[in-house]
Amino acid sequence: MSNNEAIFFEGKNYQGNAHSYLKDQGDQTTCNGSSGSLNDKFLSVKVGELIKVLAWQHCNATGIYEEWDTDNPDLSSIKGLSRFKVVDTSNSVVAFRLVDQSGDGKSLSLKCQTDQVGESTDRTDDGNNEYRIIGSLPTNQPNFPPLTTGIYLRLEEPDYSYLSTGTVYIKWNNDQNQAELTYQEETKPPGFKFEQTAPGTFDFIWLGK
Repeated sequence: MSNNEAIFFEGKNYQGNAHSYLKDQGDQTTCNGSSGSLNDKFLSVKVGELIKVLAWQHCNATGIYEEWDTDNPDLSSIKGLSRFKVVDTSNSVVAFRLVDQSGDGKSLSLKCQTDQVGESTDRTDDGNNEYRIIGSLPTNQPNFPPLTTGIYLRLEEPDYSYLSTGTVYIKWNNDQNQAELTYQEETKPPGFKFEQTAPGTFDFIWLGK
C-alpha cells in the first residue's frame, strides 16, 4: 500500500472486502449516493505512514470522534464508522463549542458551517460539553487558505428564531504554532466573543444581545 493511503476493511483484523482512499479523500463517502451501503461497514483499517484518518460516528460529524495514525485491527470503539477524512499527519484539527454566558437560561444551538465538514452543531441542552470538529488545517503550508466558517446561533423551542449570524476565519499561524481566529467587523456575529482553549480549539461564547 502507499504511505499516502488508508485501506478500510469490512471485517476485523484486515479481513473482508478492502476499500482504498488516498489523502484528501473519504469525507462523506460512506453516507451519500451509491456508497451509502458502506455506512457502518468498515471494521478495521491500515494507515499509511504519511497520513492519518479523522473519523466520526455519524454522517453529520457528530457522536464519537477518533483519529487513527497507525493500523487499527478493530474499529468497534467508534460504534459504527459513518464519516471520515484522510489527511496529512501534519494537519491540526479545528473545533469549537458553544458556551452560554448570557444568563438567559434558554436552550440554544450553534451551527458552524465550512466547506470541509459541512454543518456541525453544538447545543446547550444536550448534556455534552465536547468540542465539535469544523475542519483541519495543514501546519506546514503557510499560504493555505483559512477555514471560512459561517456561524448561525438559534434559539430553540418555542420559536426557533436566529439570534446571531456571521462569519469568522480560522487559519494556521506558523509563528505561534496554533490556529488563529479572525473576523471582519461588518460580518462578525454580534453578541459573541471568542476564546482559544488549545492550539486548535475555540470557545464561541454567547454574551447575549
